[in-house]
Amino acid sequence: MSKNIWFDDLRAQQQALFETLNIKSSSVIENQINVAIDAGEHGNTLAAILNLNRIGLLRRDLSILETSNNHAYRALRRDLRNAKDQDGHFHGTRFELSVAAQLCLRGIGFTKQERPDFRVGELGIECTSCRKAGGKADAETKFLEAIAKKNAKPYGEKSSILKIDVTNLFFHDDLKEWQSLLDQLTNLARAEVEKTKYGAIGIYLFRQSQIRTYEIGYGFNIVIAKNAHTDVVAFLNQHYPNVGVTIPGPAIPKES
Repeated sequence: MSKNIWFDDLRAQQQALFETLNIKSSSVIENQINVAIDAGEHGNTLAAILNLNRIGLLRRDLSILETSNNHAYRALRRDLRNAKDQDGHFHGTRFELSVAAQLCLRGIGFTKQERPDFRVGELGIECTSCRKAGGKADAETKFLEAIAKKNAKPYGEKSSILKIDVTNLFFHDDLKEWQSLLDQLTNLARAEVEKTKYGAIGIYLFRQSQIRTYEIGYGFNIVIAKNAHTDVVAFLNQHYPNVGVTIPGPAIPKES
């Protein structure tokens, strides 16, 4: 693909997303496009393709919600429209969109709310993201801080699942050691879930396969508390049976 066609494709993706959100501009979305353009200009083809595909995945998730759960679509579309560069809201909303779209694809009915983020019958799902950008704290510390912050909320309970997007932590660490870091975070979650109000903790890492298919999406590990509510155990056994999945060969996107 020539550079001009590549850039035209990126701008077309941007315009299509603006039309979906019914906005004329968005600095945070434009920044995501510029990340992909910068990667392409510097010959980092894998990163450029990943970031282009990620914009496409965002559009796909919105489309899935629009047809499957219009209430959630309207709520998350509004959050994307209001997202700003500085507060990390865009990244958190993008993760919520992915979680919601995956629920739809699995045929799981749910309600979008605020506290927790989703309700599946009596079961709750709360989402959060770990961000290390510019900070001095190590990945493990940021991960534990994210768990502690959510555990302090009054709506945490053993019938709820806490899902944590840790992608940014991996971007800011040595990618050669990504599997080791994932194992460390999973072991931390296994210990911490027994101390929290939550019935389970999911560790989500966005990755792209480095083979030619360039498959993208979230891989995950999930740990379940020994005293988790039976609804949590039944839900995970039915819909997420591959607890402790191995995440193959990720290429982690830059998240400015």
